[in-house]
Amino acid sequence: MKKNLPLLLVLFLLCAYAFLTFQKPEFTPNGPPTDLDLSVFIEFSQRIFLFIGVGLFTIVVLSQTENQNEVKQFSSRVWIMGIFSILGITTVSVLIFNPIGAFTWNIDRVAHRDTRLVKPQMYNQLNPAPDIVFLGTSISYRILAQKYAQRFSLDGFNFSVLGGTAVDYSTLTNFIVSESTPDKKPAMLVTEVLSPGLLPTHAGVKYYKRYPIEYAVYMPLNFAFETVSTHLDEIFTFPAFSRIIYVEYFIQNKRWNELTNLRPDGAGKTVPPIAKESTYKRAVAVGGQDLNTLLQCANLDAQGQDLIAKMVASGRQQHISMVFYRSPINDDFYAIMKKKPKTYEPCEEKFNRFMEQIQRENPNVFYVDLSHYAPISSGGKALYLDSHHLNSVGTDRLLDVLTPTIQKAIEYARSR
Repeated sequence: MKKNLPLLLVLFLLCAYAFLTFQKPEFTPNGPPTDLDLSVFIEFSQRIFLFIGVGLFTIVVLSQTENQNEVKQFSSRVWIMGIFSILGITTVSVLIFNPIGAFTWNIDRVAHRDTRLVKPQMYNQLNPAPDIVFLGTSISYRILAQKYAQRFSLDGFNFSVLGGTAVDYSTLTNFIVSESTPDKKPAMLVTEVLSPGLLPTHAGVKYYKRYPIEYAVYMPLNFAFETVSTHLDEIFTFPAFSRIIYVEYFIQNKRWNELTNLRPDGAGKTVPPIAKESTYKRAVAVGGQDLNTLLQCANLDAQGQDLIAKMVASGRQQHISMVFYRSPINDDFYAIMKKKPKTYEPCEEKFNRFMEQIQRENPNVFYVDLSHYAPISSGGKALYLDSHHLNSVGTDRLLDVLTPTIQKAIEYARSR
């Protein structure tokens, strides 16, 4: 019994840890845990594991045997059993509840349910392949791609991702035209560009690291390395292990699935116009902080330019038409943020010159700058949710304006 005491102690503490984990906390989360929720649970987990370590150490120190060799053997046995017990339960939990998903490697269970983790899987399940694929940021996230494509008797899919950048456009294009998606190549891509500077981050956040680990093969080497490293950290670090236990046992996957709100065509939940003026103005001011950063640049990001150029080259090689457009910025953004449109003109002009050159060199590319398109930008809360996100009415109007350009792109694709 004395020899098995260390193992029994470890198992008891792990069972206590699991039991406390299963208990409802004082707060009852209805969605992904907040940073505060996670920090509380991680601190709790660290104390439990520290307690296990102290217990093992205490057993070794207090062990009284007559033979020194027996002491060494007993100490080794205690540590080995303890370490393997902890590693065993950790490994099993990682295999079953790891952030990427054991053996499937295509769904992130702990990080935000970002569309980068869901839409590639949805796209591979499509049959037939969509003719029109929309890429972009949260601005184009709610485009009803299938409904719009039916105007032309075509199929559509919305591949927009939250906080989209040139890294996303390049990655998704490589994925769409790759051998892993046979017979999934669209006739055209319609890409909305929010940040004219083409920075790889969105408001300073490296959202591209949220792609499933297997999609790193479609990314440039440096972005792929960061993505893989992030996922390894999500699996093997102690805080990640605590989050895995917390999220899986306190929040059912059904709740997480409800938060995704994605339609079969990849479009997000439809959002009606905002009713209250005060709510609208507050949303413009809050969203305007990030938009102010995204619209400014001294020079275009060289790597971002290269990603767009390679994306276009892939599309041309595959005979895919490409429509790039800049969505209208809400006029109220300039008024409420007390900014003048000319503040952002240097960056916009650099981007326009870059896209015009791309268009001249590639007949499959069509570019439209609607960033100051007055019939929409002057719509206020009737068309906008904040400084730049259009509501459902505004989105429909934008598509109406883009239709002539998209028709030209369709005609070009059909002629190839």
